[in-house]
Amino acid sequence: MTDGRMDNIFKKVEDYILGGLSRFVAFLFFLIAIGAFYGFIIARKDSSIQEYLLIAPALLGILAYYSRVIATALFAILVIFAVIL
Repeated sequence: MTDGRMDNIFKKVEDYILGGLSRFVAFLFFLIAIGAFYGFIIARKDSSIQEYLLIAPALLGILAYYSRVIATALFAILVIFAVIL
């Protein structure tokens, strides 16, 4: 009874939603990276992990932009983290 048209419609909707999620999560992590850079500039303390804290959100944002699975997982982690705090 089902034809290929309905499957194509659902596939297009799924691709649109997941593509938007990838861009949204990447945007969030780029915002975190900008905040980390600002914090790095403002609070210059001697620490060996400051460089990693500065680079990690940007790298996660890039990964989220190119991988829907990573974007979905990071979004779920962010939601859980937001609910806990």
